[in-house]
Amino acid sequence: MSEAAPLIMYVIYCRPADYPDSYVVRRWGIGDGYARPEDVPLAVVPTLRWARAQIPEGLFHHRRQPQDDPVIVETWF
Repeated sequence: MSEAAPLIMYVIYCRPADYPDSYVVRRWGIGDGYARPEDVPLAVVPTLRWARAQIPEGLFHHRRQPQDDPVIVETWF
């Protein structure tokens, strides 16, 4: 039996510790028992508008949740 393909999500961050002057878009893979970001950010940009432009078309917007890290702006599935 083959493993199911992981769910891919994109997370937009505002001024995370590793890029304190930027918005960062990270692609995450979520599978059976794991959730992890790719090693390199998809984009490091100066504005939220530019960050959103990096998100592939056809995905669903999910607003940040109260329990999310404060630097998370939004997530896309």
